[in-house]
Amino acid sequence: MRPRSRGPGLGRGALPLVLAIAGVAGCGRGGEHPPPPLRVGLYSGPLTRDPHLIREYITYGVLSSVYEGLVDLDRALVPRPLLAESWESPDRLTWRFHIRRGVRFQDGRPLDARDVAFSLERVRRLPTSEYGGYLAPVDSVRALDSETVEVRTREPAGTLLQKLAIVLIVPRGSPPEIVDPIGSGPYRLTANAEGFSLRANPGYWGPPPPEPEIRLVVVPDAAEARKKLLSGGLDLLWRVAPPDAALVDGVNGCRVVGIPSFAVEVLQMRVSAPPFSDARVRRAIQLALDRQDLVRAIGNGRGLPANQLVGRGVLGFVPDLPPPAFDVDGARRLLAEAGLPPGYEVEMEFREGRNGVPIQSQLAAAGLRVRLRPRPWKQMIDRLVAGQVSFYYGAYAADTGDAGDILRTLLASPASGGGGARIGYSSPELDRLLGAADHAPEIRERRAMLEKAMALAMRDLPVVPLIIPEDLYGLGPGVEWTPRPDGRFDARELRRRRPGRP
Repeated sequence: MRPRSRGPGLGRGALPLVLAIAGVAGCGRGGEHPPPPLRVGLYSGPLTRDPHLIREYITYGVLSSVYEGLVDLDRALVPRPLLAESWESPDRLTWRFHIRRGVRFQDGRPLDARDVAFSLERVRRLPTSEYGGYLAPVDSVRALDSETVEVRTREPAGTLLQKLAIVLIVPRGSPPEIVDPIGSGPYRLTANAEGFSLRANPGYWGPPPPEPEIRLVVVPDAAEARKKLLSGGLDLLWRVAPPDAALVDGVNGCRVVGIPSFAVEVLQMRVSAPPFSDARVRRAIQLALDRQDLVRAIGNGRGLPANQLVGRGVLGFVPDLPPPAFDVDGARRLLAEAGLPPGYEVEMEFREGRNGVPIQSQLAAAGLRVRLRPRPWKQMIDRLVAGQVSFYYGAYAADTGDAGDILRTLLASPASGGGGARIGYSSPELDRLLGAADHAPEIRERRAMLEKAMALAMRDLPVVPLIIPEDLYGLGPGVEWTPRPDGRFDARELRRRRPGRP
């Protein structure tokens, strides 16, 4: 699970997760020969060049074009071979992966099983890694020979392959923080004046990527990003703010495509300090929110109300969980019982480009005065990681289609590989349920444990779900691209439209 910041206008984190050909100077103008690189507009660049440190949507999307995992997830989130060309499980606790021959890192070094074992152990042991939760069920990792890696789990782990798809492989001996990314993927990452470039790796073991270069242009301001797309300064706008969709779709040949998001927008509270340490305050916030109105006001009518931290189709979604009541009077009573006077002020932090005004207005009606504090995304992430945020509006995505990603990352105790300490939340029962889910021998048993954990989290409400947005992307007339259901940015899927295609 990665924090997603919904594009101009996160969340997975949000999370998610589209073009206009760079060879077309503007969304409706003629092309040039040879065409310049495709240009992708992002609200933030990657926050690190180390694929094992920060779990954040754009960072992972960019770096997953530079590094690769043992397995990949297709559009249905089904594991498929990548650096491991095959695998078997000789018993319920053992997995053996056979590493693809002929793969080299981008500096020419051959990639073998020792690099894989080093990478998995690095994620498990590195104190600064935010990916350790993905390998929580793992007991040991070892290279049996240069082409075989053995992974043993403490208990049967039916979703291990999905977790391994998120963990990218780095060269053995990499330092505690990688600043010069050297992966095995189809692209190399370089810096430029506008942001970053992905340049095709000439030594890539697989088919060459369709575009020799993709430039990543950092444009935090939504209006500026929209203008760049419409004028041909961008070839992909990642993402389009819902209110801007009508200003892009059909203008100069540009178009907007949308897909239901894997992310859920939330209000996250630090429950170890007042006022959010009082459960009555958290329940009051839950009651004060009209989610249908938030879909209209924030999503411009695109999206769904959320009653839990994942949507339908994610393992661990509780189908019979009732929708939250909307009861402003009840919210006022709870705030009074908690000793908060009318007009009590709280500060709500969020990424620049988000629209916090509808939330501010709804909470004001219940007696909470919300001071809006937008921050640059890198600053916002740093504060979240450091546990410095009392009240946060953002989004998180279950990027493997499993609710355990969010529950562990947000709410589990550090001892069980979670980040609950950042918001001061701890629940031994939730830790127990997540551990039981990780060790469940069958998917139906894992589903049952995750549903119980989700229901517990919605009872305690350290995180209040708001809406499930729609991920929107701006495309120009000269490209082909289909968004992934998980919202992941995959540079290999960007390509120029073939002649004769509508």
